[in-house]
Amino acid sequence: RATNILSSAVNATTYAVSTLSHTIGFLYLTDNTTRTVTNFTGSVDGQILIVMNFGTGVVTIDRSNAYLNGSASQALESKDIIVLVKNGSFWYQAAPISSNG
Repeated sequence: RATNILSSAVNATTYAVSTLSHTIGFLYLTDNTTRTVTNFTGSVDGQILIVMNFGTGVVTIDRSNAYLNGSASQALESKDIIVLVKNGSFWYQAAPISSNG
Protein backbone atom coordinates (compact mmCIF):
# COMPACT_ATOMS: atom_id res chain seq x y z
CA ARG A 1 0.00 0.00 0.00
CA ALA A 2 1.30 3.41 -0.89
CA THR A 3 0.11 4.84 2.43
CA ASN A 4 2.85 3.11 4.42
CA ILE A 5 5.72 4.38 2.27
CA LEU A 6 7.66 7.59 2.71
CA SER A 7 10.00 8.43 -0.12
CA SER A 8 12.48 11.25 -0.07
CA ALA A 9 14.97 12.66 -2.49
CA VAL A 10 15.39 15.62 -0.15
CA ASN A 11 18.40 15.87 2.14
CA ALA A 12 16.33 16.13 5.34
CA THR A 13 17.38 15.28 8.90
CA THR A 14 13.94 14.56 10.42
CA TYR A 15 11.12 12.48 8.94
CA ALA A 16 7.49 12.55 10.11
CA VAL A 17 6.49 8.91 10.33
CA SER A 18 3.09 10.00 11.66
CA THR A 19 2.00 10.08 8.01
CA LEU A 20 2.29 6.29 7.90
CA SER A 21 -1.08 4.63 8.43
CA HIS A 22 0.28 1.22 9.37
CA THR A 23 2.48 -0.13 12.13
CA ILE A 24 5.07 -1.15 9.56
CA GLY A 25 6.44 1.65 7.41
CA PHE A 26 9.10 2.04 4.77
CA LEU A 27 11.34 5.04 4.24
CA TYR A 28 13.08 5.06 0.87
CA LEU A 29 15.95 7.54 0.67
CA THR A 30 16.91 8.25 -2.91
CA ASP A 31 19.07 11.34 -3.02
CA ASN A 32 22.77 11.20 -3.77
CA THR A 33 24.14 13.37 -0.97
CA THR A 34 25.53 12.41 2.41
CA ARG A 35 23.11 13.07 5.26
CA THR A 36 22.55 12.39 8.94
CA VAL A 37 19.03 11.51 10.08
CA THR A 38 18.50 12.69 13.65
CA ASN A 39 14.87 11.79 14.32
CA PHE A 40 11.66 10.15 13.14
CA THR A 41 8.71 12.11 14.57
CA GLY A 42 5.05 11.31 15.22
CA SER A 43 5.61 7.61 15.80
CA VAL A 44 3.75 5.24 18.12
CA ASP A 45 5.02 2.47 20.38
CA GLY A 46 5.48 -0.80 18.54
CA GLN A 47 5.82 0.87 15.15
CA ILE A 48 8.36 -0.78 12.85
CA LEU A 49 10.29 1.40 10.42
CA ILE A 50 12.40 -0.02 7.62
CA VAL A 51 14.85 2.53 6.25
CA MET A 52 16.33 1.83 2.83
CA ASN A 53 19.09 3.87 1.22
CA PHE A 54 18.70 3.71 -2.54
CA GLY A 55 20.77 6.82 -3.21
CA THR A 56 24.52 6.87 -3.66
CA GLY A 57 25.29 9.05 -0.62
CA VAL A 58 25.92 7.62 2.84
CA VAL A 59 23.00 8.02 5.26
CA THR A 60 23.91 8.05 8.95
CA ILE A 61 21.21 7.21 11.49
CA ASP A 62 22.17 9.29 14.54
CA ARG A 63 21.92 7.50 17.86
CA SER A 64 20.59 10.55 19.78
CA ASN A 65 17.03 9.16 19.60
CA ALA A 66 17.87 5.52 18.98
CA TYR A 67 19.53 2.54 20.60
CA LEU A 68 21.69 1.15 17.82
CA ASN A 69 24.05 -1.82 17.58
CA GLY A 70 27.46 -1.10 19.00
CA SER A 71 26.23 2.03 20.82
CA ALA A 72 27.17 4.10 17.79
CA SER A 73 25.44 5.88 14.94
CA GLN A 74 24.86 3.56 11.98
CA ALA A 75 25.97 4.37 8.43
CA LEU A 76 23.89 3.08 5.55
CA GLU A 77 25.81 2.75 2.31
CA SER A 78 23.96 2.59 -0.98
CA LYS A 79 21.37 -0.25 -0.98
CA ASP A 80 21.72 -0.84 2.79
CA ILE A 81 18.64 -1.42 4.96
CA ILE A 82 18.06 -0.96 8.70
CA VAL A 83 15.03 -2.08 10.75
CA LEU A 84 13.94 0.03 13.74
CA VAL A 85 11.20 -0.51 16.35
CA LYS A 86 9.70 2.30 18.46
CA ASN A 87 9.46 1.85 22.24
CA GLY A 88 8.82 4.85 24.48
CA SER A 89 10.97 7.81 23.48
CA PHE A 90 13.49 5.77 21.50
CA TRP A 91 13.91 3.69 18.37
CA TYR A 92 15.66 0.35 18.76
CA GLN A 93 17.65 -1.36 16.02
CA ALA A 94 15.91 -4.71 15.53
CA ALA A 95 18.45 -6.36 13.23
CA PRO A 96 21.94 -5.81 11.87
CA ILE A 97 22.21 -3.58 8.82
CA SER A 98 21.49 -5.58 5.70
CA SER A 99 24.21 -4.73 3.18
CA ASN A 100 22.92 -5.31 -0.32
CA GLY A 101 25.47 -3.37 -2.34
